Amino acid sequence: MANASRQSEFDTGQTLLETTLEGEFDYIYNCINGTNAIDISINGDLEVKGGDITLTNAATAIAVKDNTDAALSIKVSTTEYFAVDTTNGSEQVNIVGNAIIKSDQQLTSADFPNSTTLYVWNMASTSSESQTDIVGSKALAVAAGALTAGNDVLGNSKYCAFDGSTYLNSADAVFDTLTGTFSCGGWIFSADWTPAGNMALLSKASGTEGWRLTLQTDGTVIWVENNAQVGNAFMVTHLTASTWHHFAVSRTNAGNVVIYLDGEVVYRAAATTITDPAGNNLEIAAFAGGSAKFTGRVDELFIHNATALTADQVRKLYARSAKKFAILDANSAVVVPQNVSSGVYTPTLTNTTNIAASTAYACTWSRVGNVVTVGFKADVDPVAASPTASQLNFTLPIACSTTPVMRGSANCGTANQTGNMQGLSATTAYLEFQAQTTANVAMAGTFQYIIN
Repeated sequence: MANASRQSEFDTGQTLLETTLEGEFDYIYNCINGTNAIDISINGDLEVKGGDITLTNAATAIAVKDNTDAALSIKVSTTEYFAVDTTNGSEQVNIVGNAIIKSDQQLTSADFPNSTTLYVWNMASTSSESQTDIVGSKALAVAAGALTAGNDVLGNSKYCAFDGSTYLNSADAVFDTLTGTFSCGGWIFSADWTPAGNMALLSKASGTEGWRLTLQTDGTVIWVENNAQVGNAFMVTHLTASTWHHFAVSRTNAGNVVIYLDGEVVYRAAATTITDPAGNNLEIAAFAGGSAKFTGRVDELFIHNATALTADQVRKLYARSAKKFAILDANSAVVVPQNVSSGVYTPTLTNTTNIAASTAYACTWSRVGNVVTVGFKADVDPVAASPTASQLNFTLPIACSTTPVMRGSANCGTANQTGNMQGLSATTAYLEFQAQTTANVAMAGTFQYIIN
């Protein structure tokens, strides 16, 4: 997979890339529009010096090869103009806008814990052809319409675009066993995260059986088993339109379904028993023979049967491909997708200790990376005062894998009641306080936790 050349401006003497390359590598640099363009050093030794070559406006190639681990440095010497083209077995470099990107390659079997019953589609078609499974040899056929290919910010044809009339499928019997433990996911791009009609992203479903992941008109994504929604929907309305995001589902038989967005847990629910829909195929961008077709783009798709990926494994899959879906801002700077979001939720309350009644309010939350901050408010009616230890449990806006590290407090100034807030489980937390009155009072405050 080769990258396309791009020309950019850099300051003379600027170091563009310093990295460690593992094993054998092969770089080819096409230098354009200048002389003495670049200095290339491997393990501190100058291998190619710009002054040793004379370049013209026509591209001149410089090859650098090594068979061992190496520290690579690329530096502008006495010109500000050049382009870089790379052909390399382990690393890829492109100049985009005002930044140099060391981009990871497409997914391979090595990115997963094992290759048994693993299927990976890089979705690199340039026409309406079947998508090749690079691991398990299970191609995806074009079931309807026509695919189109698109170029990411690095200039490579790497994704497939669906126009609302197109979907892919496979009738292979190996996918009939996706009823127990399995994982699936990929990169999804939507021009509107609140579409006019519900759209299926990935499925093996009929109208009554099987499973599917669906984007709904209200800006939520739901997981469906045997035509019944499992757990609560999770919001995606905070996602910026026309941007790439990574979704992954990890399911254990008779256990949990965990959904990840951009490498982090956003959904957790108890799995049910899935019945395979006999006669229905695995479908990408649709379900039940072409219903609820998706409009958008799909890339780096995978299914791992009999394996439930862990949180750490999903994060690594996300990090592996994230730079391929970078965007350019108004200053032509590269922006890699980040997990920055916010929203409103109404927590579910449980009157645990010395609480006769409680009322939840709509609470705001924001997330930057793995840190979630919540503005909390709830009315409580203690049973006894004078003072009496009290506890109110409440759900979190974004679930974790285990009980999170959490700090926060809430108080009621009129009753002089102050409480601490702590994590209780992967999905819940609690407020503990000494009740000073049995009257109905509002407890309000802020807490923060780290998603694990």
